[in-house]
Amino acid sequence: MSKHETQVTGGGRFLAVVILLAAGYLAGVTSRDATVQADVRRDEPQQEPFQTGDQRCEVVLREISATLGKMDARIERMEKLATQFVNHNGQPLPGETRPR
Repeated sequence: MSKHETQVTGGGRFLAVVILLAAGYLAGVTSRDATVQADVRRDEPQQEPFQTGDQRCEVVLREISATLGKMDARIERMEKLATQFVNHNGQPLPGETRPR
């Protein structure tokens, strides 16, 4: 292979690369859609993307408080049922202590 053939092949590769890059650029420019659409939802409350520590704690503490309230109500119902299960003799269930 002569020196002249190597230069033509190298120049041909360079030209092919430039043509392919230009074709890709033109395809990208012509296919780009420049319109933007957005919908505003009025039903959903706006939320901050990042909450501070006290804002997060407040939510968690409210959930804990609600859970404890449910547990307290259930325990109270269980205590009422337990006091109803007294023997016919009026003696309390084993393990139950009466206040003096």
